[in-house]
Parts: sequence; structure tokens; C-alpha cells
Amino acid sequence: MAVAWLRELEDRDDEGNAVCTGRFECFLGERGGPVADGLPFEAAVTWAREHADRAYVDIEWERYMLLGEDRELPPLPPELAARVAGGPRRPQVDEWRDRPEDTPPMRWEVVVHLSPDNPWDADEAVVERVMTRLAGAGCAEVTCSRDELDAALADIDAQWKRAGEPEQFSWTTWHRLDFVLTAFAERAPTGPCSPGCASWCSRSWRPPRDASRMSGMPRTSSAAGAPRSTSIRPATSISHRCSDRP
Repeated sequence: MAVAWLRELEDRDDEGNAVCTGRFECFLGERGGPVADGLPFEAAVTWAREHADRAYVDIEWERYMLLGEDRELPPLPPELAARVAGGPRRPQVDEWRDRPEDTPPMRWEVVVHLSPDNPWDADEAVVERVMTRLAGAGCAEVTCSRDELDAALADIDAQWKRAGEPEQFSWTTWHRLDFVLTAFAERAPTGPCSPGCASWCSRSWRPPRDASRMSGMPRTSSAAGAPRSTSIRPATSISHRCSDRP
């Protein structure tokens, strides 16, 4: 089964800020097949349909399924496809740069992923400190979920028992070893990203960590916990994650 990869090309404005071009680099597999460069979105989709049964597309530092299905990746949202087909634009995280100062406030969602260095002995005081910091930055409805972390630990524990409960063994899980904090705030969308963002993230955005799978050897790590990534987005739109730690 042929697999196509589409990646939106970026440019920079006069101030060095990212501009999404609405044009795509297209290739098959590990760049070993036909390649097309600089295609508009609709032409890139047509190219993918002609050359592959499955296709992935990278847009604004997120990956989506364009053709076929993948249980770990969402399909490309129709509203995002429409934005991309419209041609060059600001990335969603930078749309504030073109808004007038009198733009009405909007509801923002702030998501923080905390990855403990030792998931089996996580320092939950770190979680409490970050939740307090979110509230101090003017966020409301601050909540914490450890569903992904618990699912990962249960998955690894089941693998450990099937292996005969050895002291060390290799494991693989499709779940994130993360606490996930969520909060909301009302702010005018005329500043970078979201409330309190200047101290939470930089303007240099990059792709999030690979969500496909994680592997390692349990019960061999240190016991400290550490924040890993922050995601700040309009509450009704897609997510973008930044590289700096809170």
C-alpha cells in the first residue's frame, strides 16, 4: 500500500514571522517515489489520490490523516482544509498580529502536558504548582487528568506481568506518560497566543513530540517530575504546542 506525505511549505514576513504558503511538498514513503513541490492544496490532494492509498498531511505543525484511517491521528478538519485552500495566511497561533486592538475578548483553552521523569513515582507537587500558576495567570476551570498516564502504566504493567515480572524489560505503549492540565481564560486575541503567554512560551513554535508510541525500561528512572510542554489555543479550534517549559 503506497503512502503519501504532504507538508505545507512556510515563508517569513519582513519581521521574520512564519507565513503559511498554502503550497505543499509531496512525496511517497521515505521520499523514494514521485515528488511534487509547491502544489496548491487542492492540487496536492489530487496528487495524493493519484499516487497513494493512504496520505498524511502536516499543516501548522500538526499531522492529520488526509486519506485512509489511523487510530492515532485525526482526519483533517474541513474548516482547516478550507483555510489552507484559501492560500497564504498567518498560522492560527499568529492571527493576533493582524487583529485591531478593539477586537472583543475570546475564550482561550490552555493545555499543559507534564511528563514525570519516573512515571511510577511522580512528584505530584509539580502538578499542583503548575495548576496554581495557571490560576495566578488569570485562568479559570483549572483541571488535571491523569487518564493517559494511568492507561500507559496499566499497559506497561500488563506487559511486565506477561513477561514473568522481571526486574528489567523493554516495553512499548501508545499512551502518553503525561498529566494533562486544562484551563480556560477570557482575553482579547490581540497578543501572542493567550493570557500570560509571554512567560509561558516563546514565539518559536515547533512540532509536538511524536505521539505514535513510547518505549523504555520501567523502574530504572529517577523520581523527579518535570513539566514538558504547553499548548495554548482558542477554545473552539485546533491545538498547537510550544517548546518552552512553564
